[in-house]
Amino acid sequence: MRPVVPILALAIATAACARAPRDAEDSGRPSAATSPPIESTSGVTIAAFEYRLGVSMVRSTRSPGRVHLHNDRGFAFIVDRAELVSHSASFVPCAPRRTATLGIDTIRRGVRALAGPSIARAGHGSIADPSTTIAPIVEDLASPASRSWSTRFVTPTRYCRVHYVVARADRETAGAAARPTLEGASLAVDYRYRANTATAYERASLRAEFAHGRLDDLPPAVPEEPRATPRRAIVTIDRNLDRLFDGIDPSADAPRSIERAVLANLLRDTRIDVRLEPLGSDQARSR
Repeated sequence: MRPVVPILALAIATAACARAPRDAEDSGRPSAATSPPIESTSGVTIAAFEYRLGVSMVRSTRSPGRVHLHNDRGFAFIVDRAELVSHSASFVPCAPRRTATLGIDTIRRGVRALAGPSIARAGHGSIADPSTTIAPIVEDLASPASRSWSTRFVTPTRYCRVHYVVARADRETAGAAARPTLEGASLAVDYRYRANTATAYERASLRAEFAHGRLDDLPPAVPEEPRATPRRAIVTIDRNLDRLFDGIDPSADAPRSIERAVLANLLRDTRIDVRLEPLGSDQARSR
């Protein structure tokens, strides 16, 4: 058995795109699935990617085809259907540091730096990196199950960030044909709710039609391993449902507000784990 580099767990909470820009959300679909390279001397050299999807919960409970949960506003929920379109996942290459020279480009970079770190823009226009997953996929979070998404082989490249995007379903989306009501939506949820003091549930639904995503830094390379050694990245994108409806009053909030809040909650509580393994000779030959 090949030795496995310890799991590099990315702490997602602080870097989340909890409130994506209006132009990114309203566009519904990203124009590409990656971000521009970032200047860095860290990063990890990767030549193969295996993407997996998962759903988790700690406080919530599940029954066949349903999820039972509570929120922080005193409501109980039963989720009967929660179809999510995972549009893409990809890695963002590192860019080598350059010696800055005084000029318009230097001034522009300085202005961007003063503005602070960027958030994940689901609608940006960069060319997709070869690490990008092959096709969007539909998942039913109300019947959670771990599943394989995509495998990619690329020329060994030093990567610094990982990107995950949720966006509208289209004809290329795996599983969308069996769900015609999902076309044009990124998230569709049928649910019931009641106040904790009530006995009867009210039925409701939401249909989000905007894109959302998160862009997170990879940790530095493991010290005992040379940074330039090509690795295989096993990427698990896990969505936790415990706080899906937090901050929401379903009896009073506007539908559009609920749609934005639910999708933002879902991305906030998404965790991306990257496990790195040595790239075997058999994998290298298959590229």
